[in-house]
Amino acid sequence: MGWTNSHLHEFMLNHWPALNRDLDEGFLKPDNNKAEQHIRPIALGRKNYLFVGSDRGGKAAATYYSLVESCKNYQVNPLTFLTDILTTLPECKSNNDYHALTPDQWLKHQTGR
Repeated sequence: MGWTNSHLHEFMLNHWPALNRDLDEGFLKPDNNKAEQHIRPIALGRKNYLFVGSDRGGKAAATYYSLVESCKNYQVNPLTFLTDILTTLPECKSNNDYHALTPDQWLKHQTGR
């Protein structure tokens, strides 16, 4: 069953404050394009992820995918980041060492902030 005009009207009236939040808060955008762009690769690759081979392979793929997306979020070149951390990883001795290899911490170390 689709939406009728009366259903749409009732929905809009019930959610009017949320639908107009971007008018009250100037920094908010009235669309979700950014979120859609971030989830598009997941939707496009969903069928391919069925064939990772094993649970271990799936966890590895998820880890790398998460790191690459985090790099994009912090505007870090994923290839540079992964090359550096994969050569540094064998030297890690504690959880603090591993924490320093996340994209945000890596960027702070690279930029000296």
